[in-house]
Amino acid sequence: MNVFAQSFLVKGSVADEEQLPIIGAYVLIKGTSTGTVTDLNGKFTIEVPNKNAVLQITSVGYVSQDIAIGDRTKFDIVLGYDTEALEEVVVIGYGEQTKREVTGAITQVKSEDLDRLATSDIGTALQGQMAGVSVRAASGAPGSNSTITIRGVTSFQDGGSEPLYVVDGVTYTSNPNISPQEIESLEVLKDGASAAIYGSRASAGVILITTKRGKAGSMKVNLDSYYGVQKITSGIDVAGTNDHLYINRLTNLFKESGKFNPLDQNKQGLYYDTDWMQELQNDMAPIQNHSLRISGGSDALTYNITGTLFDQQGVLIGSDYARQTVRANTTYKKGKLQFQVNMGLNNSLANNEPWALQYDAIKQAPFLPGINPGQTDVVVPGANPENMGRFVGKLNQTNQTANSGYNGNIRVNYELFNGFKLNANIGGSVANDNRKFFAPTWSVYDTDGEYLLNASNPIADLKYTDYKYERTIQEYTATYNRKFGKHKVGFVGGVTFETSKGHRRYIHARDFPSNDTQSIGAANEITAADQSYSENKNIGMLARVQYAYDNRYLLSASVRRDGSSRFHESNRWGIFPSVSAGWNISEEKFWEPIKTTVSNFKIRYGYGETGSDKAGQGLQNLMADLPYQSIVIPQVDYVLGREGSDNLMFGSIAPTFVDKSIRWETNISQNIGVDMEFLEGRITLSTDYYKNDKQDMLLAVQIPPSTGAIAANNYDRVWQNVGNLSNEGIEIALGYNNNIGDVKFTVNGTFTKNINIVQSLAPSIESISGGEPMLIRNSEPTTFLRPGYTAGSFFLIPTEGTIKTPEELSAYQELIPSAQLGDLKYVDVNGDGVIDQDDRVYQGSGTPQWEAGLNLNVAYKGFDLGLQLFGSYGAKVYNGSRAYAYLTKRSAELVNAWSPYNPTSEIPMPRDEIEHYNTRTFSDYFLEDGSYLRIQNISLGYTLPKSVLNKMKMSNLRFYVSAQNPFTFTKYKGFDPEVGSQSIFLRGVDRGNYPISAVYRGGLSLEF
Repeated sequence: MNVFAQSFLVKGSVADEEQLPIIGAYVLIKGTSTGTVTDLNGKFTIEVPNKNAVLQITSVGYVSQDIAIGDRTKFDIVLGYDTEALEEVVVIGYGEQTKREVTGAITQVKSEDLDRLATSDIGTALQGQMAGVSVRAASGAPGSNSTITIRGVTSFQDGGSEPLYVVDGVTYTSNPNISPQEIESLEVLKDGASAAIYGSRASAGVILITTKRGKAGSMKVNLDSYYGVQKITSGIDVAGTNDHLYINRLTNLFKESGKFNPLDQNKQGLYYDTDWMQELQNDMAPIQNHSLRISGGSDALTYNITGTLFDQQGVLIGSDYARQTVRANTTYKKGKLQFQVNMGLNNSLANNEPWALQYDAIKQAPFLPGINPGQTDVVVPGANPENMGRFVGKLNQTNQTANSGYNGNIRVNYELFNGFKLNANIGGSVANDNRKFFAPTWSVYDTDGEYLLNASNPIADLKYTDYKYERTIQEYTATYNRKFGKHKVGFVGGVTFETSKGHRRYIHARDFPSNDTQSIGAANEITAADQSYSENKNIGMLARVQYAYDNRYLLSASVRRDGSSRFHESNRWGIFPSVSAGWNISEEKFWEPIKTTVSNFKIRYGYGETGSDKAGQGLQNLMADLPYQSIVIPQVDYVLGREGSDNLMFGSIAPTFVDKSIRWETNISQNIGVDMEFLEGRITLSTDYYKNDKQDMLLAVQIPPSTGAIAANNYDRVWQNVGNLSNEGIEIALGYNNNIGDVKFTVNGTFTKNINIVQSLAPSIESISGGEPMLIRNSEPTTFLRPGYTAGSFFLIPTEGTIKTPEELSAYQELIPSAQLGDLKYVDVNGDGVIDQDDRVYQGSGTPQWEAGLNLNVAYKGFDLGLQLFGSYGAKVYNGSRAYAYLTKRSAELVNAWSPYNPTSEIPMPRDEIEHYNTRTFSDYFLEDGSYLRIQNISLGYTLPKSVLNKMKMSNLRFYVSAQNPFTFTKYKGFDPEVGSQSIFLRGVDRGNYPISAVYRGGLSLEF
């Protein structure tokens, strides 16, 4: 008889190291799904099958224990704290802090969260994972970077709202183009109190990136690899041949003469039904990434080398992107000396889709035969062969960007005495950007074989533009960190020196022997050449003091003084102070009775001032780094002398005006936050309320031609401090993680609501306009900067359907005498009897009212399932592509336009006039709801068990499949409702943006 086969009851309790009961701890019989949880007193009772059973006790925030039963029936179990979880380190400016000591608004994302999406862009990988960090795709083109804003738009300038990036101590004023596979952790400093230590460059927030480092021990090799395909899941609905002919009939309906039938000049037209949008697409385009990491070392020397290959073919023909990166990090320690070397290399090549290609595809008639890319001799029947000629030319253009760069730094720390260190950080980066544009010759013929000069291009063009950017950084600091009993103090002080240099070379040549001789030396004519150089410098002095008492009371204060060469010497220096405090209420004795339920409760407050010296960027002219300095440009020649003896003399001109009084943008930030944990860390909650006031906003303001300023190279713009801006909002991050038997799951959600308001503009400026929604023709502005409204708000003339009856027409013709039945009916908002710019009214903005993200991860034994959702609500999108399709009478919607056969339709009739009121972009007709819910990623993986891995001499092997962006739920009629831009005027203005596609991929991760 087997004496061990009889089951029996076991009782016990589970407590922490301070003998406080742990509520909800899991007590399982190892290897089974049988288990229970501890009650409010930390006690449990469980039936075990025999004396050989093993109890497995787990609780979030504690080290798990396995206990053999044997002959015992009662257990008093003490779980030790998981110190790694409790003392999680967060990177801050010029230092580190444990998470419980942080008093600023800082959010962290680890490498495993960044690797879930197939992308070369860190912004795309971040979307929805951080409250207060808004990520919007400006384009779905291969290798494109998203637009990242922290706590709302902070600048009127193009790119001025981009945060400061710091990669292993090296600063970047724009996206560092680092591979997500190289990143170990990423911290975002969202409020002024945490970012003020970076002073003049931190008004848009700071992103701190720590790359992967080696650990002492045997060498490890990690390989991450995936391959997938991309599919366009949306599009612009254009008319086929039959619908196009019907739309043409509607256009002719009220004409007494001049009626046009396209088939009169194209007798074979009914044989074709070409979908030109489909002709442009490269559906199921491949995407792949392969990353190899080697790491290891000893206690004295550790190393990490990561190499990544990324390749993405575009879903539009003529576009692709390939990038190769290598990063090597080495750390050497001996006694009180620590020496760290970080190096990164990157190389990429992008073929860019032709400019405004979608517009040309929309314009083409469907009754024409399709063409093949690379075809330079085409026969075009019918009228307007120029349209097809330009289209052929664009399909054969070369628009290539080659980037290469190096970045690195050396960091030396020496502990002079206990807690006191001297530190040096010396590094920089070099980036080369080489652009080539080639427009080949092409020939268009009619059906009789006659060469059509106006539709052809007999002379080829070649342009080269080379940029070289160099940045250097030197930082010398002293730090002191000590703990005296219950007191903990920290200090950092130092100086920083930064320089930025830019070189630009440009040459334009034309007329080549053939399209194959794309060389400057083969050109018959050099039409233009130019070279420029710019430089700016920044000097900073910084200090910060931190104090904590008994892990309960926390205080931090900093000040930084910066000088920038971008401003006149009278406005060159700025001072940026900050102070923040926190109270860990859960560390108080009075909290102990509820600590098992609310295990952590901290409140914090921060005040900080940050600045921006980004005046000049984005204009690509000689004022880019000295926007206050008057300049002179050469090659403006003069004719001097009397008639008959005059001579052409070399000359120069001052092309613009400057405002020497421009000064720093200043951001004043206030933040109050609460961090909470419930049930021993199973539930986490972090909320923040903030108010940011941006003062003295800089903008390049266009001045009238009467001033004599030159429009070329944007010299007709003058940098001015034009107004103030505010951002106010709330952020919520909620998480839940737990283990139920062998099932482990985490749920994390974020919610962000930001209210952005232009508080004031300069006294001489009532409003500033922009946001023209069509690329290839002039169109009216749609967005404005206007006090009291969101930056980049839509101000449009409202419409109220179509004119449906003769009575309505008669009344409306008092406003617009040329109106006809079926036209759009505009609203005379101010009642002055005229439809004009004074009838524009506020109609929302491209900024969403709120954004939210949800991440769910479940693991069972070797299987894991992940789901990411992202939603945006309240943004408006002006559909410029749809407006253009109406203007060219190519939209399939026009089949259902108003007509005597469809007298209730709200769709306006197509008209021949290009500037007809039915297609003017100052109307609200093409403004749409940009709200959406997107399934960002669904992934399913399987990790081989340890028993199998040991036989294969591997540490880990995981296979997975995933679907990225498979579904987007939206009412928007364009390619994608996510319309971002670095321009404040183009947020929410869809000008035919490159479509975002779904990605289906499979991959593996292995370690040995």
